[in-house]
Amino acid sequence: MPQCESNVAKVANYIRNQEEHHRAKTFQEEYREFLAKHKIQYDERYVWD
Repeated sequence: MPQCESNVAKVANYIRNQEEHHRAKTFQEEYREFLAKHKIQYDERYVWD
């Protein structure tokens, strides 16, 4: 994924903080937020299979 030089520090910090980020929010919570943000309909019964 190409990044302009000005974003290198932001990207490095993002990667460095992934573990901490996922302590606060589960993947499922983050994925539900992503789906809602993009107005993607889904059925809980099938999304995690």
